[in-house]
Amino acid sequence: LCACASTVHAARVLQAESLAAKSSSPFPLAAASKCDSDVSHSSIVVSMARLEASTLCWVTDSAPATCDASAKCCTAAAARQLDTLQVLAGPRCLAANIANITVNGKLWGSTFDTDGSTGLLSVSGLSAAPAADPKRPRHTICVALTGWGVCNTAAGFCRGVGGCNMLAADKAGSCCPVSRTPVFTAAAGQDFLFQVNAQLSNSSRRYTCDNLNAKAALRKALAKQVADSYSSALDVRPATIDVLGNACTQSNSLVLLLRLSGGGPNHWTMVMQRSAAILAAVIADTDIQQL
Repeated sequence: LCACASTVHAARVLQAESLAAKSSSPFPLAAASKCDSDVSHSSIVVSMARLEASTLCWVTDSAPATCDASAKCCTAAAARQLDTLQVLAGPRCLAANIANITVNGKLWGSTFDTDGSTGLLSVSGLSAAPAADPKRPRHTICVALTGWGVCNTAAGFCRGVGGCNMLAADKAGSCCPVSRTPVFTAAAGQDFLFQVNAQLSNSSRRYTCDNLNAKAALRKALAKQVADSYSSALDVRPATIDVLGNACTQSNSLVLLLRLSGGGPNHWTMVMQRSAAILAAVIADTDIQQL
């Protein structure tokens, strides 16, 4: 992720960081064989809503149009079962560094704990939290920090840099997507620029760079198909996604520069983590080999 200006973010769409590997996951629940920890399989989306001097906030949302439709966890019903959010904290960050936790602006009582051996902060019981829209439960979970040292700062509480490693699990423990929530400095509603690199197939009769460069209308139509796929999956209305530029290189790679206007961190996180699933139909139609 590259911050280019105070009001604009630029990002290159990449596959999500592989934190879900069973053998190396820092989350014991994700290591369980029955638990699907692949973020691209889940309708549950976790994004960083706010990072202030001593407060961390995340928003959980349901986005079944942004995950692999063939996966059992990619349903609106699965997102409604979200019950536990886990954060991988720094090795010295413990309960003493947490002043309080709120869910949707209300104190969350005693249903959170920290595990010094794993470094995990767990907020549980979220399936019982009231939601404004029961069909699409969105929850804002905030951690207020206290104490001394690096652990009382939002930037120092999470392990690693540039975001937080998170697990979101349903009540049954069968869906537990693991991801790294990126930190965005732009405010919701500001422009978000992102680049999509698609490696085209040399064996395709229609979608090669030679053909796309010779037929500007075809290249423009393909770019629009990509933009429309994002608009539909992200449900960004009245926000918009525009194609700012496109080019096809000698290595048969299509490069698209897109702008999402009027969205927010949840939309930006979906773009960063779920582009392969969002563009699945485009990939199938055009024989794109790699995104």
